[in-house]
Amino acid sequence: MRGKLHKQMCIAITAGGKKRLRSLRGRELEKLEKLTNFHRGFRKARVKFIERTKEIVKLVNQLEEKMIKKGAKLK
Repeated sequence: MRGKLHKQMCIAITAGGKKRLRSLRGRELEKLEKLTNFHRGFRKARVKFIERTKEIVKLVNQLEEKMIKKGAKLK
């Protein structure tokens, strides 16, 4: 109630339908930050992968349409 305010990092955990806050300090906080950054990077890479996969499918479909119009036969 007196003195300077300080910040405390915590994580919200839901288990059994109940939400609890857990304080994080030191190495535990560092580890969570690393995992969070890794996960964020993974999600960005996943989005790029999906976008590129969609582009490839679109190009393959266009190629198929052109081949059909030219009467090309696949073996």
